[in-house]
Amino acid sequence: FPASWDREKKTKELNSMLYSGNYVASPKMDGYWEMFIKDENGNMFLRSRNKGVNGVIDKVEWVPHMHPFFEKMGNGTILLGEVYLPKKTSKDVTKILGCGVDKAIDRQVKGNNYLNFYIFDALYLHGKSIHEEPIKNRILQIKELQNYENPYIEIAPYWDDPEIIHNEWLRIIASGGEGIVMTDALYPYSQNNRTARKTLKLKRELEE
Repeated sequence: FPASWDREKKTKELNSMLYSGNYVASPKMDGYWEMFIKDENGNMFLRSRNKGVNGVIDKVEWVPHMHPFFEKMGNGTILLGEVYLPKKTSKDVTKILGCGVDKAIDRQVKGNNYLNFYIFDALYLHGKSIHEEPIKNRILQIKELQNYENPYIEIAPYWDDPEIIHNEWLRIIASGGEGIVMTDALYPYSQNNRTARKTLKLKRELEE
């Protein structure tokens, strides 16, 4: 919200959005945004938003424990998610993703704490383009990925009832979580230009 808005105006607007019935919401993880790609030839990549000196950084070899799940995806699949460590923070994720592949794997094995992938959206599934469909349709399709069981892969739960969204947000904050992300249920995926009011992160500072 604009910095010029006072507390009362922000609260009124937030409640209006939250109880409009126009949004779906899911938990936010404390990790790093990553895009999994399985191209038309079956090549697999795990890429972040950021680029290194040599271009886009691929981290798929850093997570061999996820490969059985990735290999079950059909060619032409793009999944969006957060790579995170259970009961840890994004700083701990950096310690693994920021080192070489052998050291990264060794740290996960020795610590018996493996990186997880939290899938909250998909742009393509098994060769089918779905990025232009509204989020409410896309989340129904990513739910089917639960059939490809893997202990290190989590499919985001989504809620559409305002009361449930509100209660889940407060529960997550109370348990030390990051918060939730609300998205307009009719909104298609937009890579660069996110229109205001289409997505909203409800974090700890908005709790009151």
